[in-house]
Amino acid sequence: MRWDRISEKLSDKKFLWDSFVAISMLIFSVSYAYLTGKYGISIAMLIAAIPVLLIYLWYLLLNPKIGLITIFFFSYFLMGFYRYYNSFPLGGLVDVLILTTFMALILKSFFYKIDWSPMRNPVVILTGIWLLYGIFELFNPVAPGMKGWSFAVRGYNMHLFFIVSLTMLLFNKEKDLNFFLYSWSILTILAALKGLYQYYFGFNAVEWAWLESGEKNTHILPTGIRYFSFMSDAGQFGATMGQSATVFGILSLKQKNNLKRIYFLSVTLLAIIGMMISGTRGSLFIPILGAIVYIALSKNYKVILSGALLLLLVFVLIKYTNIGNSHYPVRRMRSAFNLEDASYMVRLKHQRQFREYNSGKPFGNGIGSSYHTATRLYPQTYLATFATDSWYWAIFAEQGVVGICIYGSIILFILIRGAYICMFKIRDDFLAQKIKALHCGFAGILIASYVNEILGQFPTSVNTYISIGFIFMAMKFDKRHES
Repeated sequence: MRWDRISEKLSDKKFLWDSFVAISMLIFSVSYAYLTGKYGISIAMLIAAIPVLLIYLWYLLLNPKIGLITIFFFSYFLMGFYRYYNSFPLGGLVDVLILTTFMALILKSFFYKIDWSPMRNPVVILTGIWLLYGIFELFNPVAPGMKGWSFAVRGYNMHLFFIVSLTMLLFNKEKDLNFFLYSWSILTILAALKGLYQYYFGFNAVEWAWLESGEKNTHILPTGIRYFSFMSDAGQFGATMGQSATVFGILSLKQKNNLKRIYFLSVTLLAIIGMMISGTRGSLFIPILGAIVYIALSKNYKVILSGALLLLLVFVLIKYTNIGNSHYPVRRMRSAFNLEDASYMVRLKHQRQFREYNSGKPFGNGIGSSYHTATRLYPQTYLATFATDSWYWAIFAEQGVVGICIYGSIILFILIRGAYICMFKIRDDFLAQKIKALHCGFAGILIASYVNEILGQFPTSVNTYISIGFIFMAMKFDKRHES
Protein backbone atom coordinates (compact mmCIF):
# COMPACT_ATOMS: atom_id res chain seq x y z
CA MET A 1 0.00 0.00 0.00
CA ARG A 2 2.81 2.36 0.89
CA TRP A 3 4.59 1.71 -2.43
CA ASP A 4 1.36 2.41 -4.33
CA ARG A 5 1.13 5.82 -2.68
CA ILE A 6 4.78 6.52 -3.48
CA SER A 7 4.24 5.46 -7.10
CA GLU A 8 1.17 7.67 -7.28
CA LYS A 9 3.13 10.63 -5.90
CA LEU A 10 5.97 10.10 -8.37
CA SER A 11 3.52 10.14 -11.24
CA ASP A 12 2.17 13.53 -10.07
CA LYS A 13 3.95 16.23 -12.13
CA LYS A 14 3.26 18.96 -9.57
CA PHE A 15 4.83 16.85 -6.82
CA LEU A 16 7.91 16.25 -9.00
CA TRP A 17 8.27 19.96 -9.77
CA ASP A 18 7.86 20.95 -6.10
CA SER A 19 10.45 18.35 -5.10
CA PHE A 20 12.87 19.55 -7.76
CA VAL A 21 12.52 23.15 -6.58
CA ALA A 22 12.97 22.17 -2.92
CA ILE A 23 16.10 20.06 -3.60
CA SER A 24 17.56 22.75 -5.88
CA MET A 25 17.00 25.44 -3.25
CA LEU A 26 18.64 23.23 -0.62
CA ILE A 27 21.69 22.59 -2.82
CA PHE A 28 21.92 26.29 -3.73
CA SER A 29 21.65 27.39 -0.09
CA VAL A 30 24.34 24.99 1.11
CA SER A 31 26.66 25.92 -1.80
CA TYR A 32 26.03 29.64 -1.24
CA ALA A 33 26.84 29.37 2.47
CA TYR A 34 30.02 27.34 1.79
CA LEU A 35 31.36 29.70 -0.91
CA THR A 36 30.55 32.80 1.17
CA GLY A 37 32.39 31.36 4.14
CA LYS A 38 35.43 30.40 2.06
CA TYR A 39 35.74 33.32 -0.42
CA GLY A 40 33.95 36.21 1.28
CA ILE A 41 31.14 38.60 0.46
CA SER A 42 32.32 39.35 -3.11
CA ILE A 43 31.59 35.85 -4.41
CA ALA A 44 28.30 35.90 -2.49
CA MET A 45 27.25 39.09 -4.29
CA LEU A 46 28.26 37.60 -7.62
CA ILE A 47 26.18 34.46 -7.06
CA ALA A 48 23.20 36.49 -5.87
CA ALA A 49 23.39 38.60 -9.05
CA ILE A 50 23.14 35.61 -11.43
CA PRO A 51 19.29 35.39 -11.47
CA VAL A 52 19.05 39.15 -11.98
CA LEU A 53 21.62 38.96 -14.79
CA LEU A 54 19.68 36.19 -16.56
CA ILE A 55 16.45 38.19 -16.39
CA TYR A 56 18.31 41.28 -17.67
CA LEU A 57 19.77 39.34 -20.62
CA TRP A 58 16.33 38.03 -21.52
CA TYR A 59 14.87 41.53 -21.68
CA LEU A 60 17.96 42.76 -23.53
CA LEU A 61 17.34 40.17 -26.24
CA LEU A 62 13.72 41.29 -26.50
CA ASN A 63 14.65 44.99 -26.59
CA PRO A 64 18.35 45.75 -27.35
CA LYS A 65 17.73 49.45 -26.58
CA ILE A 66 17.98 48.46 -22.90
CA GLY A 67 21.66 47.68 -23.49
CA LEU A 68 22.50 51.16 -24.77
CA ILE A 69 20.55 52.78 -21.94
CA THR A 70 22.51 50.65 -19.45
CA ILE A 71 25.83 51.67 -21.05
CA PHE A 72 24.85 55.34 -20.78
CA PHE A 73 23.89 55.19 -17.09
CA PHE A 74 26.66 52.76 -16.11
CA SER A 75 29.35 55.01 -17.61
CA TYR A 76 28.57 57.68 -15.00
CA PHE A 77 28.90 55.45 -11.95
CA LEU A 78 31.63 53.11 -13.18
CA MET A 79 34.65 54.70 -11.48
CA GLY A 80 32.78 55.61 -8.32
CA PHE A 81 31.73 51.98 -7.95
CA TYR A 82 35.26 50.79 -8.78
CA ARG A 83 36.69 52.69 -5.79
CA TYR A 84 34.56 50.52 -3.53
CA TYR A 85 34.89 47.22 -5.38
CA ASN A 86 38.19 47.36 -7.25
CA SER A 87 38.45 43.58 -7.49
CA PHE A 88 35.89 43.49 -10.31
CA PRO A 89 37.00 44.23 -13.93
CA LEU A 90 34.34 46.91 -14.36
CA GLY A 91 35.97 48.57 -17.38
CA GLY A 92 35.57 45.36 -19.35
CA LEU A 93 31.88 45.17 -18.43
CA VAL A 94 31.13 48.18 -20.63
CA ASP A 95 32.78 46.46 -23.59
CA VAL A 96 30.84 43.27 -22.87
CA LEU A 97 27.63 45.33 -22.75
CA ILE A 98 28.43 47.02 -26.07
CA LEU A 99 29.14 43.73 -27.84
CA THR A 100 26.18 41.95 -26.18
CA THR A 101 23.84 44.74 -27.28
CA PHE A 102 25.13 44.52 -30.84
CA MET A 103 24.76 40.74 -30.84
CA ALA A 104 21.23 41.01 -29.40
CA LEU A 105 20.34 43.33 -32.28
CA ILE A 106 21.70 40.84 -34.81
CA LEU A 107 19.82 37.94 -33.18
CA LYS A 108 16.60 39.95 -33.12
CA SER A 109 16.96 40.59 -36.86
CA PHE A 110 16.38 36.85 -37.49
CA PHE A 111 12.84 37.16 -36.11
CA TYR A 112 11.90 40.81 -36.68
CA LYS A 113 12.63 43.32 -39.40
CA ILE A 114 15.47 45.63 -38.38
CA ASP A 115 16.21 48.84 -40.26
CA TRP A 116 19.95 48.62 -40.98
CA SER A 117 19.98 51.67 -43.29
CA PRO A 118 21.69 53.92 -40.66
CA MET A 119 24.80 51.76 -41.09
CA ARG A 120 25.17 53.28 -44.56
CA ASN A 121 25.57 56.75 -43.04
CA PRO A 122 28.97 58.39 -43.81
CA VAL A 123 29.79 58.84 -40.11
CA VAL A 124 29.35 55.08 -39.48
CA ILE A 125 31.53 54.25 -42.48
CA LEU A 126 34.28 56.66 -41.36
CA THR A 127 34.28 55.44 -37.76
CA GLY A 128 34.37 51.90 -39.16
CA ILE A 129 37.56 52.81 -41.04
CA TRP A 130 38.99 54.10 -37.76
CA LEU A 131 38.11 50.79 -36.09
CA LEU A 132 39.82 48.86 -38.91
CA TYR A 133 42.92 51.02 -38.53
CA GLY A 134 42.98 50.14 -34.83
CA ILE A 135 42.88 46.44 -35.74
CA PHE A 136 45.68 47.03 -38.26
CA GLU A 137 47.77 48.51 -35.41
CA LEU A 138 47.86 45.02 -33.88
CA PHE A 139 50.53 44.22 -36.48
CA ASN A 140 52.66 47.31 -35.77
CA PRO A 141 56.22 45.88 -35.57
CA VAL A 142 57.35 48.34 -32.85
CA ALA A 143 54.32 47.79 -30.59
CA PRO A 144 55.22 46.53 -27.10
CA GLY A 145 52.67 43.69 -27.06
CA MET A 146 49.14 42.47 -27.65
CA LYS A 147 48.11 42.92 -24.01
CA GLY A 148 48.50 46.69 -24.20
CA TRP A 149 46.66 46.75 -27.55
CA SER A 150 43.69 44.78 -26.19
CA PHE A 151 43.49 47.10 -23.18
CA ALA A 152 43.68 50.44 -25.04
CA VAL A 153 42.08 49.83 -28.46
CA ARG A 154 38.64 49.87 -26.89
CA GLY A 155 38.80 53.51 -25.81
CA TYR A 156 40.70 54.72 -28.87
CA ASN A 157 39.01 52.94 -31.78
CA MET A 158 36.20 50.60 -30.73
CA HIS A 159 33.82 52.72 -28.64
CA LEU A 160 33.47 55.46 -31.26
CA PHE A 161 32.22 53.07 -33.94
CA PHE A 162 29.97 50.88 -31.81
CA ILE A 163 28.29 53.58 -29.70
CA VAL A 164 27.61 55.84 -32.70
CA SER A 165 26.23 52.83 -34.64
CA LEU A 166 24.07 51.60 -31.76
CA THR A 167 22.67 55.10 -31.23
CA MET A 168 21.64 55.38 -34.87
CA LEU A 169 20.13 51.89 -34.86
CA LEU A 170 18.33 51.99 -31.50
CA PHE A 171 17.73 55.65 -30.56
CA ASN A 172 15.95 56.32 -33.85
CA LYS A 173 13.01 58.44 -32.64
CA GLU A 174 12.86 61.98 -31.32
CA LYS A 175 11.43 60.72 -28.03
CA ASP A 176 14.72 58.83 -27.59
CA LEU A 177 16.56 62.16 -27.98
CA ASN A 178 14.32 63.71 -25.32
CA PHE A 179 14.88 60.73 -23.02
CA PHE A 180 18.66 61.07 -23.49
CA LEU A 181 18.66 64.80 -22.71
CA TYR A 182 16.51 64.55 -19.59
CA SER A 183 18.46 61.52 -18.32
CA TRP A 184 21.71 63.42 -18.92
CA SER A 185 20.35 66.38 -16.95
CA ILE A 186 19.46 64.17 -13.97
CA LEU A 187 22.92 62.55 -14.01
CA THR A 188 24.49 66.03 -14.18
CA ILE A 189 22.54 67.09 -11.09
CA LEU A 190 23.65 63.96 -9.18
CA ALA A 191 27.31 64.43 -10.17
CA ALA A 192 27.30 68.13 -9.24
CA LEU A 193 25.60 67.46 -5.88
CA LYS A 194 28.16 64.75 -5.07
CA GLY A 195 30.96 67.21 -5.89
CA LEU A 196 29.37 69.87 -3.67
CA TYR A 197 29.02 67.32 -0.87
CA GLN A 198 32.77 66.67 -1.09
CA TYR A 199 33.40 70.43 -1.16
CA TYR A 200 31.41 71.15 2.01
CA PHE A 201 31.77 67.89 3.99
CA GLY A 202 35.01 66.37 2.69
CA PHE A 203 35.87 62.93 1.35
CA ASN A 204 34.78 59.62 2.86
CA ALA A 205 37.19 56.86 3.92
CA VAL A 206 37.15 55.07 0.57
CA GLU A 207 37.83 58.29 -1.35
CA TRP A 208 40.70 59.16 0.99
CA ALA A 209 42.18 55.69 0.46
CA TRP A 210 41.98 56.25 -3.30
CA LEU A 211 43.72 59.61 -2.94
CA GLU A 212 46.45 58.10 -0.78
CA SER A 213 47.06 55.37 -3.37
CA GLY A 214 48.74 57.90 -5.67
CA GLU A 215 46.12 60.46 -6.70
CA LYS A 216 46.76 62.88 -3.86
CA ASN A 217 49.50 64.81 -5.68
CA THR A 218 47.09 65.76 -8.52
CA HIS A 219 44.02 66.49 -6.36
CA ILE A 220 45.33 67.89 -3.08
CA LEU A 221 47.41 70.85 -4.27
CA PRO A 222 49.15 73.55 -2.20
CA THR A 223 46.75 76.09 -3.71
CA GLY A 224 43.57 74.09 -3.04
CA ILE A 225 41.63 70.83 -3.47
CA ARG A 226 40.32 69.50 -6.78
CA TYR A 227 37.03 67.62 -6.35
CA PHE A 228 36.08 64.64 -8.50
CA SER A 229 32.51 63.64 -7.49
CA PHE A 230 31.96 59.93 -8.36
CA MET A 231 34.05 60.07 -11.55
CA SER A 232 37.51 58.82 -12.44
CA ASP A 233 39.30 62.07 -11.49
CA ALA A 234 38.84 65.82 -11.26
CA GLY A 235 39.74 66.28 -14.93
CA GLN A 236 36.92 64.02 -16.08
CA PHE A 237 34.48 65.60 -13.61
CA GLY A 238 35.32 69.10 -14.84
CA ALA A 239 35.05 68.16 -18.52
CA THR A 240 31.71 66.39 -18.04
CA MET A 241 30.32 69.38 -16.15
CA GLY A 242 31.64 71.77 -18.82
CA GLN A 243 29.96 69.79 -21.58
CA SER A 244 26.73 69.60 -19.59
CA ALA A 245 26.79 73.36 -18.93
CA THR A 246 27.16 73.97 -22.66
CA VAL A 247 24.38 71.61 -23.71
CA PHE A 248 21.78 72.64 -21.13
CA GLY A 249 22.66 76.33 -21.29
CA ILE A 250 21.89 76.33 -25.02
CA LEU A 251 18.77 74.20 -24.49
CA SER A 252 17.39 76.76 -22.03
CA LEU A 253 17.53 79.60 -24.58
CA LYS A 254 14.51 78.64 -26.70
CA GLN A 255 12.30 76.94 -24.15
CA LYS A 256 8.73 78.21 -24.41
CA ASN A 257 7.73 76.52 -21.16
CA ASN A 258 8.97 78.61 -18.21
CA LEU A 259 9.30 75.61 -15.90
CA LYS A 260 11.52 73.82 -18.43
CA ARG A 261 13.60 76.97 -18.91
CA ILE A 262 14.12 77.29 -15.16
CA TYR A 263 14.97 73.58 -14.92
CA PHE A 264 17.62 73.70 -17.66
CA LEU A 265 19.08 76.94 -16.29
CA SER A 266 19.33 75.29 -12.85
CA VAL A 267 21.13 72.29 -14.36
CA THR A 268 23.47 74.69 -16.19
CA LEU A 269 24.27 76.58 -12.98
CA LEU A 270 24.97 73.37 -11.07
CA ALA A 271 27.20 72.14 -13.91
CA ILE A 272 29.19 75.42 -13.90
CA ILE A 273 29.69 75.15 -10.13
CA GLY A 274 30.80 71.53 -10.51
CA MET A 275 33.19 72.53 -13.30
CA MET A 276 34.76 75.23 -11.12
CA ILE A 277 35.23 73.13 -7.97
CA SER A 278 36.91 70.44 -10.08
CA GLY A 279 39.82 72.85 -10.59
CA THR A 280 40.18 71.62 -14.19
CA ARG A 281 41.41 74.57 -16.19
CA GLY A 282 40.90 73.01 -19.61
CA SER A 283 37.19 72.52 -18.92
CA LEU A 284 36.71 76.31 -18.94
CA PHE A 285 37.23 76.30 -22.71
CA ILE A 286 34.33 73.86 -23.28
CA PRO A 287 31.49 76.37 -22.67
CA ILE A 288 33.56 79.18 -24.25
CA LEU A 289 34.10 77.30 -27.52
CA GLY A 290 30.57 75.91 -27.34
CA ALA A 291 29.24 79.48 -27.15
CA ILE A 292 31.42 80.54 -30.10
CA VAL A 293 30.13 77.64 -32.22
CA TYR A 294 26.53 78.38 -31.21
CA ILE A 295 26.91 82.03 -32.20
CA ALA A 296 28.31 80.94 -35.58
CA LEU A 297 25.42 78.49 -36.09
CA SER A 298 22.75 81.07 -35.28
CA LYS A 299 22.93 82.82 -38.71
CA ASN A 300 21.66 85.94 -36.93
CA TYR A 301 23.88 89.03 -37.12
CA LYS A 302 22.44 90.52 -33.92
CA VAL A 303 23.12 87.29 -32.01
CA ILE A 304 26.62 87.06 -33.51
CA LEU A 305 27.46 90.66 -32.55
CA SER A 306 26.01 90.54 -29.03
CA GLY A 307 27.50 87.10 -28.38
CA ALA A 308 30.95 88.20 -29.57
CA LEU A 309 30.82 91.26 -27.27
CA LEU A 310 29.73 89.10 -24.32
CA LEU A 311 32.54 86.58 -24.91
CA LEU A 312 35.06 89.44 -25.21
CA LEU A 313 33.82 90.84 -21.89
CA VAL A 314 34.15 87.42 -20.21
CA PHE A 315 37.69 87.05 -21.60
CA VAL A 316 38.72 90.51 -20.34
CA LEU A 317 37.26 89.82 -16.86
CA ILE A 318 39.10 86.50 -16.59
CA LYS A 319 42.38 87.50 -18.20
CA TYR A 320 42.91 91.09 -17.09
CA THR A 321 41.14 91.46 -13.73
CA ASN A 322 41.44 89.92 -10.27
CA ILE A 323 37.70 89.63 -9.63
CA GLY A 324 36.95 86.55 -7.53
CA ASN A 325 40.61 85.75 -6.89
CA SER A 326 39.88 85.15 -3.21
CA HIS A 327 38.23 81.87 -4.23
CA TYR A 328 40.51 78.99 -5.26
CA PRO A 329 38.28 77.66 -8.11
CA VAL A 330 38.32 81.11 -9.74
CA ARG A 331 42.10 81.46 -9.38
CA ARG A 332 42.59 77.97 -10.80
CA MET A 333 40.38 78.66 -13.82
CA ARG A 334 42.06 82.02 -14.44
CA SER A 335 45.47 80.35 -14.69
CA ALA A 336 44.26 78.58 -17.86
CA PHE A 337 44.99 81.81 -19.73
CA ASN A 338 48.55 82.05 -18.41
CA LEU A 339 50.87 80.90 -21.20
CA GLU A 340 53.85 80.99 -18.82
CA ASP A 341 52.24 78.53 -16.41
CA ALA A 342 54.68 75.81 -15.28
CA SER A 343 52.39 72.93 -16.21
CA TYR A 344 51.86 74.43 -19.67
CA MET A 345 55.61 74.59 -20.22
CA VAL A 346 55.92 70.92 -19.16
CA ARG A 347 53.26 70.00 -21.75
CA LEU A 348 55.25 71.76 -24.48
CA LYS A 349 58.37 69.87 -23.41
CA HIS A 350 56.53 66.53 -23.59
CA GLN A 351 55.21 67.35 -27.06
CA ARG A 352 58.75 67.99 -28.31
CA GLN A 353 59.78 64.62 -26.88
CA PHE A 354 56.88 62.88 -28.66
CA ARG A 355 57.83 64.42 -31.98
CA GLU A 356 61.44 63.34 -31.61
CA TYR A 357 60.62 59.80 -30.44
CA ASN A 358 58.02 59.29 -33.21
CA SER A 359 60.40 60.35 -35.93
CA GLY A 360 60.50 57.59 -38.57
CA LYS A 361 57.44 55.79 -37.10
CA PRO A 362 54.46 56.72 -39.33
CA PHE A 363 52.21 54.21 -37.53
CA GLY A 364 53.38 55.19 -34.05
CA ASN A 365 54.66 53.05 -31.21
CA GLY A 366 51.60 50.79 -31.03
CA ILE A 367 48.28 51.04 -29.24
CA GLY A 368 48.80 50.77 -25.48
CA SER A 369 52.40 52.02 -25.57
CA SER A 370 51.92 55.47 -23.97
CA TYR A 371 51.69 56.69 -20.41
CA HIS A 372 48.48 55.39 -18.78
CA THR A 373 48.67 51.84 -20.16
CA ALA A 374 52.47 51.63 -20.29
CA THR A 375 52.95 52.54 -16.61
CA ARG A 376 50.94 49.43 -15.69
CA LEU A 377 52.03 46.98 -18.36
CA TYR A 378 55.36 48.23 -19.76
CA PRO A 379 56.93 50.44 -17.04
CA GLN A 380 60.42 49.91 -18.47
CA THR A 381 59.60 51.61 -21.82
CA TYR A 382 60.46 55.22 -22.67
CA LEU A 383 56.88 56.43 -23.16
CA ALA A 384 55.94 55.22 -19.68
CA THR A 385 58.20 57.88 -18.13
CA PHE A 386 56.07 60.96 -18.96
CA ALA A 387 52.39 61.76 -19.46
CA THR A 388 50.84 62.38 -22.87
CA ASP A 389 48.69 65.19 -21.35
CA SER A 390 46.42 65.19 -24.41
CA TRP A 391 44.02 62.90 -26.25
CA TYR A 392 45.47 63.90 -29.61
CA TRP A 393 49.10 63.53 -28.55
CA ALA A 394 48.27 60.10 -27.13
CA ILE A 395 46.86 59.07 -30.53
CA PHE A 396 49.93 60.54 -32.25
CA ALA A 397 52.30 58.67 -29.91
CA GLU A 398 50.54 55.32 -30.25
CA GLN A 399 49.10 55.38 -33.80
CA GLY A 400 51.51 57.77 -35.51
CA VAL A 401 51.06 60.57 -37.99
CA VAL A 402 48.92 58.28 -40.18
CA GLY A 403 46.58 57.58 -37.28
CA ILE A 404 46.22 61.20 -36.16
CA CYS A 405 45.56 62.28 -39.78
CA ILE A 406 42.78 59.67 -40.16
CA TYR A 407 41.27 60.58 -36.79
CA GLY A 408 41.57 64.31 -37.43
CA SER A 409 39.86 63.96 -40.80
CA ILE A 410 36.95 62.08 -39.21
CA ILE A 411 36.54 64.69 -36.47
CA LEU A 412 36.72 67.52 -39.00
CA PHE A 413 34.04 65.82 -41.13
CA ILE A 414 31.75 65.44 -38.09
CA LEU A 415 32.25 69.11 -37.16
CA ILE A 416 31.60 70.48 -40.65
CA ARG A 417 28.78 68.11 -41.59
CA GLY A 418 27.16 68.53 -38.16
CA ALA A 419 27.24 72.32 -38.52
CA TYR A 420 25.71 72.03 -42.01
CA ILE A 421 22.90 69.83 -40.64
CA CYS A 422 22.19 72.33 -37.83
CA MET A 423 22.20 75.36 -40.11
CA PHE A 424 20.51 74.18 -43.29
CA LYS A 425 18.90 70.73 -42.99
CA ILE A 426 16.59 71.02 -39.96
CA ARG A 427 13.48 73.16 -40.33
CA ASP A 428 11.93 72.55 -36.92
CA ASP A 429 13.40 75.29 -34.69
CA PHE A 430 13.16 73.41 -31.41
CA LEU A 431 14.68 70.23 -32.84
CA ALA A 432 17.45 72.35 -34.36
CA GLN A 433 18.13 73.86 -30.93
CA LYS A 434 18.57 70.41 -29.38
CA ILE A 435 20.98 69.34 -32.13
CA LYS A 436 22.90 72.63 -31.88
CA ALA A 437 23.27 72.05 -28.14
CA LEU A 438 24.73 68.57 -28.72
CA HIS A 439 26.99 69.84 -31.53
CA CYS A 440 28.34 72.72 -29.43
CA GLY A 441 28.98 70.35 -26.50
CA PHE A 442 30.88 68.06 -28.87
CA ALA A 443 32.95 70.99 -30.20
CA GLY A 444 33.81 72.06 -26.64
CA ILE A 445 34.99 68.57 -25.71
CA LEU A 446 37.31 68.56 -28.73
CA ILE A 447 39.28 71.53 -27.42
CA ALA A 448 39.33 70.21 -23.84
CA SER A 449 40.79 66.95 -25.17
CA TYR A 450 43.86 68.86 -26.32
CA VAL A 451 44.94 69.44 -22.71
CA ASN A 452 43.58 66.21 -21.18
CA GLU A 453 42.76 62.67 -22.37
CA ILE A 454 39.06 63.44 -22.03
CA LEU A 455 37.50 61.57 -24.96
CA GLY A 456 38.95 58.23 -23.94
CA GLN A 457 37.20 58.15 -20.56
CA PHE A 458 33.71 57.60 -19.20
CA PRO A 459 31.22 59.24 -19.14
CA THR A 460 32.39 61.95 -21.58
CA SER A 461 33.08 59.47 -24.38
CA VAL A 462 29.60 57.91 -24.13
CA ASN A 463 27.87 61.33 -23.93
CA THR A 464 29.83 62.58 -26.94
CA TYR A 465 29.41 59.50 -29.15
CA ILE A 466 25.67 59.29 -28.48
CA SER A 467 25.49 63.02 -29.32
CA ILE A 468 27.21 62.35 -32.67
CA GLY A 469 24.67 59.63 -33.44
CA PHE A 470 21.75 61.98 -32.75
CA ILE A 471 23.30 64.80 -34.83
CA PHE A 472 23.42 62.52 -37.87
CA MET A 473 19.91 61.15 -37.19
CA ALA A 474 18.36 64.62 -36.88
CA MET A 475 17.28 64.92 -40.51
CA LYS A 476 15.24 61.72 -40.12
CA PHE A 477 13.45 63.25 -37.11
CA ASP A 478 12.79 66.46 -39.07
CA LYS A 479 11.22 64.54 -41.97
CA ARG A 480 8.77 63.07 -39.50
CA HIS A 481 7.85 66.61 -38.41
CA GLU A 482 7.23 67.53 -42.05
CA SER A 483 5.02 64.47 -42.60
